[in-house]
Amino acid sequence: MLPLNQLRRTFEVIAEAHQQLRGFGFDNEANFGQSDDMEFPCLYVVQQPANIAGQTLSRTFDCFILDRYYGDADNTPSNITDVLSDTQLIAMDVVSLLSNTQYAFQLNKDTIQMLPIYGTQGDLLTGCKLTVTLEEAFDYWRCSVPYDFIVIEEVNGTQVTSTNEKDPTVPTFVKAITEANIAYWNAAYPSGNPSGFVTSGAVQGFYPSGNPSGFLTTETDPTVPAVVKAMPVSGSAAPVGWNGSAYVLLPRSGTWANRPASPFVGQVFFATDLGTNGTLLTWDGVAWRGRVVYKSSVSVGTGNTTANTIVRSVAIPSGVMQANSVIHIDGYFNAAATQVFSTRVYIESSASGTTNLVSQALNQAANIRQVATQKVIFNRNATNSQQSYFSNNAVVVQQNASAINESATQFTVDTSADFFINFAIQKGDGQNVIVLAYSSVTIEI
Repeated sequence: MLPLNQLRRTFEVIAEAHQQLRGFGFDNEANFGQSDDMEFPCLYVVQQPANIAGQTLSRTFDCFILDRYYGDADNTPSNITDVLSDTQLIAMDVVSLLSNTQYAFQLNKDTIQMLPIYGTQGDLLTGCKLTVTLEEAFDYWRCSVPYDFIVIEEVNGTQVTSTNEKDPTVPTFVKAITEANIAYWNAAYPSGNPSGFVTSGAVQGFYPSGNPSGFLTTETDPTVPAVVKAMPVSGSAAPVGWNGSAYVLLPRSGTWANRPASPFVGQVFFATDLGTNGTLLTWDGVAWRGRVVYKSSVSVGTGNTTANTIVRSVAIPSGVMQANSVIHIDGYFNAAATQVFSTRVYIESSASGTTNLVSQALNQAANIRQVATQKVIFNRNATNSQQSYFSNNAVVVQQNASAINESATQFTVDTSADFFINFAIQKGDGQNVIVLAYSSVTIEI
């Protein structure tokens, strides 16, 4: 009968040998995540109640195969389905290895369960819960009970005992064989014949104290291309992808400034600091393409000043707007009471600039309450030459406005550097509050 620590070692050997698994744990479920050393993907084994029925000892284990995924509640694309698929394949590998007939136990193939896991321990973890039952013979043999003495015989009603086993017919090297030695051999040589076995790959690490005579230590399979052998190991940090000449680790996300320096066509990257909630971009061979949206529904006003005042400035990082990119600008201004006020939108190289006027509504009458501004700006096949156009009645005034400046205008702002879209309000008096209630800047790159 195998002790529990040997069964634990069997699971650990499987985890160490499997080339996708990076971490292993054997404990109760409540202690998962308490160790700072856990790496992912991992195999975490939890023992369930055992059962003795007749001459069969059955021990059940929950095997959690877990990995991290990315994505959040703001509709960020997630790879959770890919992680579930990978962990289920690993679970099936574990089942195949446990079904090895050379083990001292037998896998009950009628009670295997695999359940998906969606999130655990407050971490972005998902995976598969594999439940297996390992069975072995239990013959109630008292000699296997760890007594402090061995009963040899009774002489005249008195028990004669000994503390040492002295069988002279069993060689010393046989007596020195441990259950751990047997488990290593069964795991490394399921066929019983070590000839030609390789230590690297699926059976690497089964002989920590040394290799048997004649054991190969180098994998020399000529059918595996060198580019595949050079493929990096993918952990939880990044997936592996082909960059046109080699397999490399691909960053999934990061800031716009830390985007991949040498992307390949079709590579996807999530820029966490582009737009209000980040932006998913794709490299087309020339530039990163996507739709960057900055939006806000937080009202901002001028206070009591009557000066032309910038109430919101949207910063566009350098390199985002390409030679033929387009900016869509939307703004909704609202007055607390009828009065004279003007609204303006600028494209500038600074957050305080008020030179390059994109749109303005000048109101001389006091009956205006709301102004909605819509504008489109094109880069004219260069990053320092723009043209503005109308879009859906570029300025829509719910009441009368005495003057609206909406002519098509050309600008020379350098969008290869940081630039800004500035929303401004100017009141006719210092009494009533004028606010920018909503704004949106969308860049098609």
